[in-house]
Amino acid sequence: MKNLSGPIKFCLVIGSMFLAVLVGAYIAKRPDVSSWPILLIGLLDILGFFVMPFVFRAKEKKEYNSGFCPKCGHLLEHFDTDSGGNQGYCCSHCHKYYIWIGWYDPR
Repeated sequence: MKNLSGPIKFCLVIGSMFLAVLVGAYIAKRPDVSSWPILLIGLLDILGFFVMPFVFRAKEKKEYNSGFCPKCGHLLEHFDTDSGGNQGYCCSHCHKYYIWIGWYDPR
């Protein structure tokens, strides 16, 4: 999921929540199945929806490295913004390190 943009990640989370609701509704209609899978799926969705953005943000903040290239130590410079609003940064010296940031705003 490293190269996915922010809106795509958001759609994946919403899609998984929608799928969980459908599965939960199907399971709830069957009397021979216990209801604990519905609770488990709901808890996993809540975890994914509320916790994963913080995980993605922390991961991007670590990769951004306060704006310095982890390979040579020079500053990263902004080179592009994609249609999803993600910011592209590359090393201004070695040009071997680049990152796309969608969750963390370094400004």
